[in-house]
Amino acid sequence: MVNVTASTLHTLGLPRVYQLGVIVRDMNQAIAYYSQFMGIQPWYRGNVGEQETWFRGKKVNMDVDMVFAYSGKLMIELIEVKGGDDNIYSEHLAAHGEGLHHLGIEVSDFDVKMKRVEAMGIPIIQSGVVKSKGGAISKMAYLDTTSALGYPIELMETRLFGLALGKGKLLMNIGCLLGDASKIRV
Repeated sequence: MVNVTASTLHTLGLPRVYQLGVIVRDMNQAIAYYSQFMGIQPWYRGNVGEQETWFRGKKVNMDVDMVFAYSGKLMIELIEVKGGDDNIYSEHLAAHGEGLHHLGIEVSDFDVKMKRVEAMGIPIIQSGVVKSKGGAISKMAYLDTTSALGYPIELMETRLFGLALGKGKLLMNIGCLLGDASKIRV
């Protein structure tokens, strides 16, 4: 295991942060708070078709609710643990309660980046693949960067029809048309 430093992370050549992931205990209360107090809306929920998740190298089944909204170009992801096996979110909730969980970085070359992460010895806390009902495929991995940053970094790539398209607000609206996502009424 490598000691992950800012210098180590810099050599990965990661693009800008696109997402703040926040753990919440009650999704409805959190959506209301972020919508009313911070003016963030609309909210979107991904329509998951299939999901495979590995936590600390073990395949797990988890029940989490995730919703997304935007503050400018920055995606805000709210995550509520509903049940299932232990995972990165339930572990955080038990140890730290609600609050900032991770920074998300969107890449268009996930497999290449993950080979570099592995070669550098950066530990992976949780990884997975989500296939939406509309056909989008998202790959993600949470890098153990807590010693350097205080929280994990999530690398994510979303592809539709084989193209790395990301998860900007325009694409979330297109996802609503294709069945990949649904808007949440506040």
